[in-house]
Amino acid sequence: MKAEILVTMKKILIFILFVTNISVFSQQWTQLPDIHKYSFTRALNASNNMLFAEGGFYSTDSVLIYSIGYWDSICWNQLQNISAVIHSILVFNNQVYIGGGSFEYTNFNNIACFNGTNWIAPSTIGSPNTDVTALIKYKNKLILGGGFSYIGSSPYGSLATWNDTVYNTIGSCNHVVNCFAIFNNSLIVGGNYQAISGNLLYNIASYDGSHWNPLGYGLGGYVAALSVDTINNFLYAGGYVYGGEVTPFSSCVARWDGEQWTGVGTATDLDCDVLALGMYKKYLYAGGCFGIQDSASTCPYKGVARWDGSLWNTLGSGVNNTVYALAEYKGELYVGGEYSIAGGDSARGLARWYIPVDTSCNWLQPRVFSNTDTISLNGQGQAQVQFFNNNAYAQNWQWNFGDSGTDSIKNPLHTFTDTGTFTIQVTVTMDGCVKTAIKNIVVLQYNSISNNEYRMSNIELRIYPNPANSNFTAEIFIPLIERSRNERA
Repeated sequence: MKAEILVTMKKILIFILFVTNISVFSQQWTQLPDIHKYSFTRALNASNNMLFAEGGFYSTDSVLIYSIGYWDSICWNQLQNISAVIHSILVFNNQVYIGGGSFEYTNFNNIACFNGTNWIAPSTIGSPNTDVTALIKYKNKLILGGGFSYIGSSPYGSLATWNDTVYNTIGSCNHVVNCFAIFNNSLIVGGNYQAISGNLLYNIASYDGSHWNPLGYGLGGYVAALSVDTINNFLYAGGYVYGGEVTPFSSCVARWDGEQWTGVGTATDLDCDVLALGMYKKYLYAGGCFGIQDSASTCPYKGVARWDGSLWNTLGSGVNNTVYALAEYKGELYVGGEYSIAGGDSARGLARWYIPVDTSCNWLQPRVFSNTDTISLNGQGQAQVQFFNNNAYAQNWQWNFGDSGTDSIKNPLHTFTDTGTFTIQVTVTMDGCVKTAIKNIVVLQYNSISNNEYRMSNIELRIYPNPANSNFTAEIFIPLIERSRNERA
């Protein structure tokens, strides 16, 4: 943020934080003293060495911070008060932007930026006509999403870009956008919708700057939160979701590994929707209303939980009400919500969770991907398969292709010269951890199929969805016919 902006901000100490050496503890909650009349936090953003927080806060001298302030690790600081329900905070081109709704006492609505002195509308053409729920920077532009259908008098379908000068469209979504993420250099859009710009995408989609693309068959339910595991190159989607191209699932969190969606945990692990996701110390954390919405709930995870790669884990005794936001800031996980207790002690809507660096290596989850699972030898008796690993930041890869071939790069191209089922193995080393992943590849005999070897009775045609109102997909499956022993000779 520009220095001239910071010096105009009025600093108000609203929280007294007990300073401790957290390195001497294992996992723990750090509480904020119960000095508030009321406090809650719905949005967090760590940027430019500051933690921005949305909510309502009272200090010991009853000074009120309306809606947004920032923590600089020493004290809380005030931006100009604004009466609004804020869903998202972003620092873009050295200015703080907020997206939300219910703006009061302003001549603009649903989006604003702080110019160092005042909150102002980004554009003079007008404001979105309803809530802005998500903000993100993508390819040097501010992307905003929500449920709006207009900005000023211009039609927009829940999505728009802002480049410091004008708004532009990147597509028209037929319902609500809830969240954004950047994954593999593409913009990921999660929400409660069926289509964007006529493309059936089902609640989650990828945008590369020019085209909208599906992620598998999408997700049923709705997507409220997104997070990216850069170590394993996984995309996580939270809310209430179901799907699965290979193994059907119904869960509050789903994982996209680049090839397919799978459920994270089981349908009964978290008994209420996930509203926030974040990465901390190499692990996925989820926040929401699970374990607390129903007084008879037997869910052990109270409002917030950690995924260790196999199971969900508690954060001590958790919190006693809904968690809306998660953010890592200076080695701790900040947990925002509408609770009054965290870890068994009083905490007014914002607390910090600390856990030491994990030594179990559960965070490292290698995968073997390939451009095909089954391939036939060509006329020269060769079959080339491209392999991929998901751990871009590993220090070492050791591949074994099951035919005495090996390699030591991340994404090798291997040539098979024999038929059979081969077990492909990659061993990955990263930060002192060593993990292995395997996958089978089937190599078939060379086939030279003439036209008269096809029989219409063996050709399978699939059309879905059926019935369909407009768009549909048609797939034709033509079986491979292996040549006779005499032909192969």
